[in-house]
Amino acid sequence: MNLTALSHIVAAAVTLLGIVGQWQDDPWPDLWRVPAASLLIGLLLEGVAARRRGIRISPRIPERVMLGQPATAELVLGNDGAGPLQVELQQIFSNGLRGSDAIAAYIVPAHGTAAHAFSFTAQKLGTLEWQPVYTRTRGLFGLAWWSRKFDIPQRLKVVPARLRGAERGPGTRPQGERAQRGAGAGFELLGFRDYRPGDPMRAIDWKATARSQRYTVRMHSEERNLELLVLLDAGRTSQLQAGTLSRLHHYVNVAARLTERAILNGDHVGIIVFADRPLAALPPAHGAAALLGVRRILEQARPVGTESNPLAAALLARRLLHQRSLVVLLTDVDESQDPAQLLRAVQLLAPKHLPLIAGTLDEETLALRHRQSSHWLHPYQAFAAAEMLQSVRGMTLRLRRSGAQAVTTVPAQLDGAVLRSYEVLRSQRQI
Repeated sequence: MNLTALSHIVAAAVTLLGIVGQWQDDPWPDLWRVPAASLLIGLLLEGVAARRRGIRISPRIPERVMLGQPATAELVLGNDGAGPLQVELQQIFSNGLRGSDAIAAYIVPAHGTAAHAFSFTAQKLGTLEWQPVYTRTRGLFGLAWWSRKFDIPQRLKVVPARLRGAERGPGTRPQGERAQRGAGAGFELLGFRDYRPGDPMRAIDWKATARSQRYTVRMHSEERNLELLVLLDAGRTSQLQAGTLSRLHHYVNVAARLTERAILNGDHVGIIVFADRPLAALPPAHGAAALLGVRRILEQARPVGTESNPLAAALLARRLLHQRSLVVLLTDVDESQDPAQLLRAVQLLAPKHLPLIAGTLDEETLALRHRQSSHWLHPYQAFAAAEMLQSVRGMTLRLRRSGAQAVTTVPAQLDGAVLRSYEVLRSQRQI
């Protein structure tokens, strides 16, 4: 219970009458008892009324939300009383959910409802408990605010992100195959050309050879599937915060959306989650079952307090892959990662496979590099930030020289950069 301004005024009047009554004759000495009794009786009646005609809350909260993506929910305030209720509400968000905890005020009509709509963002994977909602209702006589806590018996499941509607449409091949020109027996005849050394004998069209008096081969389109294997770093540094999410959760979202796009293109997808050793693995496969398997592993991904060893993940990747594949390694490309291990992992995968290394750049470090100096420490901080970014650029260059593609950008742009790189490599048939 919190007293309103009206109660404070009555209390002040009681005090003033009591003081005046000490210096006056009857009836002044006992006059303060009248407003004091009125205040106490009014508060008592308000408390009884608040219990009988209090507010009720009906939550409308989604059962599943996507990691890092805004979601909306609603709390419906109901009033079964004969008069309107003035209500103030505060929603507290638990560890793993982010949203506004500002106090919202509503007037709920008699026998009516009012809706409190709000948005929030999930910052952790798994099942989260919904925190209680705190309300206070203005009393019948306006003497006090009556507080109440509402427990919301609902759990929220947070899953990795998915492609949005526009991203699932143009540019995908629902049948999954991509046409590749080749010589020999195939699915669709494209034409003829002269024989070249190295062409298979079965590709020679003998009727065309007899007509042209020179060896002629058939050109056809064959259908091939790309194999994509994602290596996801869940080591100690993956739990560092990068914007609104941890590095691991950024990587989880990138892996989820990338594998979904690949499945829509008909490619085979697999995943390895690793720290100092492989923690979970799924060999490349195609179709909805493969996508569900990858998402199941991503939903269970948690950071491990040991240093990462990408070399162990690369060794397992070589055993799982049976043809030239695109290997996307989501890991740190900065001073927190052992450069020797990462380079050896790339050299182990290339040249048979095409490694794509993707990592985040720290936004605070980027901001420090260009911040104007207003303190004697700022130039040193800017120098340290520039040196750190230079080491990332140097590591990126060494990775490219070792035969890998490399993508480093701020967390908000990592997802789009990796998807674009995948589409470019796929369209250029580098895998």
